[in-house]
Amino acid sequence: TIDVVLAWLAAEDDGARRKIVELLAQRGESLNNIKSTLQEQLDGLQSTTTDEEQASKDMLSTLILFVQ
Repeated sequence: TIDVVLAWLAAEDDGARRKIVELLAQRGESLNNIKSTLQEQLDGLQSTTTDEEQASKDMLSTLILFVQ
């Protein structure tokens, strides 16, 4: 859940993105770590989906594009 929030912040605000990148770097991490966890969440969703699951898939796919 935290990675989803961080991805949203990074996607919506350049200043927040810079700060997130800076803080991740202090831990030896990058936006790629967030991208990986988002991809894991996306991969874990069923192939046949409800409307709610499809909305989650769409959201995760979009966020993955923004954290590349």
